[in-house]
Amino acid sequence: MARFLARQKADPEAVAVAGEVEPYEAVPAQAVDPRQAWVGACEAMVGLTDVEKLSKLPTGWPTLVAGLESCTGLPMAVGNFPQLVRDLLPLVKSTSLNATLKSSGTVADVGGLASWVETCKQSSDPAKWLLAVGLLRLAKQFDKAEELLKTKSPNKEWKNAFANEEAAIAWQRGNHAFARKQWAKLPDSTVTQFNRGVAELFCDNAQAAAPNFKAAVADLPESSGWHHLGLLYLALAQSR
Repeated sequence: MARFLARQKADPEAVAVAGEVEPYEAVPAQAVDPRQAWVGACEAMVGLTDVEKLSKLPTGWPTLVAGLESCTGLPMAVGNFPQLVRDLLPLVKSTSLNATLKSSGTVADVGGLASWVETCKQSSDPAKWLLAVGLLRLAKQFDKAEELLKTKSPNKEWKNAFANEEAAIAWQRGNHAFARKQWAKLPDSTVTQFNRGVAELFCDNAQAAAPNFKAAVADLPESSGWHHLGLLYLALAQSR
């Protein structure tokens, strides 16, 4: 998809000659591997904690992953995983990427999730707190996610990670202006630069998005799904 967008930008007439040809998925999207999704869900905490210690999948995680609908503008935050961006047609066909964002949806009712979140809340580990916040956000239980975030007092090391989660909740519930301002205030990091890029791209300011994605992608390993999602977003920004 990134190569298609690059060719489209380099030679629009050549793409137009193809006439009826449009990029599309010939088969239904493959099911997301819960283990692979969990790796991506923890990646926003790389450098803050030993993510290998978080390898045990939460109760109800496979069910939650299978029930989530595809999204377009996905911030890098705890709980989010890059495979959530499955349907690429809206990204290619929409003249306004802001119009592709969804904030509504059915609250996911996943068996075992509530008890797992409660266990994380009682922990003294900030990583577990953020995992609980992230899963509540994924389940569209935004009020509970915000409430949990406000009840915890992170130390200096975790302060920016908590601020990023606050912005991610706002973004995914539709308060894009607040999230955009929050990410703009945070210090430069791989996560914040990725999310600044998302905020600018999906607020239809592609020119400002591209430098942020370039910086984020350069810091993310090629083995990371976030690296490849960043490349896709970068190609979208450069094609507009």
